Amino acid sequence: ALRQSPWSNVVFSMQDSQPPQSRVLALPSATVGATFTLQCQASDTASGVRTVWLCYRRGTDGAWRQWPRPFESDTLVFNVHEAEGYGLYQFYSYAQDHVNHLEAAPPNADAQTTVTVRPTGSTSSLRWPAYR
Repeated sequence: ALRQSPWSNVVFSMQDSQPPQSRVLALPSATVGATFTLQCQASDTASGVRTVWLCYRRGTDGAWRQWPRPFESDTLVFNVHEAEGYGLYQFYSYAQDHVNHLEAAPPNADAQTTVTVRPTGSTSSLRWPAYR
């Protein structure tokens, strides 16, 4: 007859000691319209990614600001009217994993685009009515 061991079964565990990694995917050099979609990629080797946040700034210097809502899945709709109006924007993301490790801010922006009302170089097609 087989004897039962007084010891429990062997259980393996993995310790999560590393922060997650994320990045905002490249954007076109110019974007037309007040709203556009940003995409990100994020990964974590152990506990998994909990949340990915977007940071942005208008121009190439100055303070970074956090967008008020995190990425939904891997996309986020950015609206310049909720930010600082039309112009050049730079973006980066940072992620948090399920054991609360936070990714550090990158040294440079992940992506940038210049947001305009209409394509650069276009002219208005509005015509004033002829008055008699």
